[in-house]
Amino acid sequence: MKINTSNNVCIFVCFTQKPDVNDIINKINRVFFLLKFDVYVIANTFNNEIFIIKNKSEQITIRKTELNDEMEFSGYFYAMEKLYELEVNRNSEKDTIFFINDTIFKHGQFRKIERISLFEWMLRFRLIDKKEKKAVGFWHKSDLLNHTEITEGYFNSKFFIFSKITLNEATLIFALNQIMVTINEENNYINNVFKSEQYSIFLKKWLNNKNGWYKSSELTKETRNFFLKKARSIIHEHLMSKRIIDLNIKSECIVKKSRCAKLISFLTKFHYQ
Repeated sequence: MKINTSNNVCIFVCFTQKPDVNDIINKINRVFFLLKFDVYVIANTFNNEIFIIKNKSEQITIRKTELNDEMEFSGYFYAMEKLYELEVNRNSEKDTIFFINDTIFKHGQFRKIERISLFEWMLRFRLIDKKEKKAVGFWHKSDLLNHTEITEGYFNSKFFIFSKITLNEATLIFALNQIMVTINEENNYINNVFKSEQYSIFLKKWLNNKNGWYKSSELTKETRNFFLKKARSIIHEHLMSKRIIDLNIKSECIVKKSRCAKLISFLTKFHYQ
């Protein structure tokens, strides 16, 4: 299969034993019902398989043994890389690539304010979007990250959009095989990217405190590897946003851009973080 498109592409990462490609596409289309995707790329990190679907009928399957090495981030990048390998003009820019994690259909469903803002964004995207170089998504700030290297916030990696961003830029943004995490004798997380003590404290609170992540638990010999992998995924999410800023790529938060969200915030005093 050869791909010759510069329009909208959807990259979807899932972790399932037997993915139903048609069901996944239908779910995506229900959420993003105002949009039309030329190509769907589904990266199943459970079986290390990439499905590329064009025109809802042409489909190829590619195996990539490294697909789950760095959780959804390796899924995102290798799916994008394969997409460019199949491109007739490999140097062409994709107008817009939508990156979606299957958690949006599970525990990571969009909040009401996000759904309202996304609807408004899709309308604007269809009608007046300028297709400039930028990254778009839901930008979060957390009090847990105060006094760390990323106090300005980060994009949530369950859903974000690249517009006019090249594969070379994406290689820097996703930073595969660049993050190293260890746990020292005091059970503190040490990494080679965000080296402050405050960031190490954040990881420990988030992963091993009952008030943190929904799967947080005590660090033991049995859970050690799981939490190391999750810590690296969190660092990926934060580094992705930092690299976007470092590359002088415009960042746009769907909620902060939304006029509806601003009105709701004004009327209810709700503050989106």
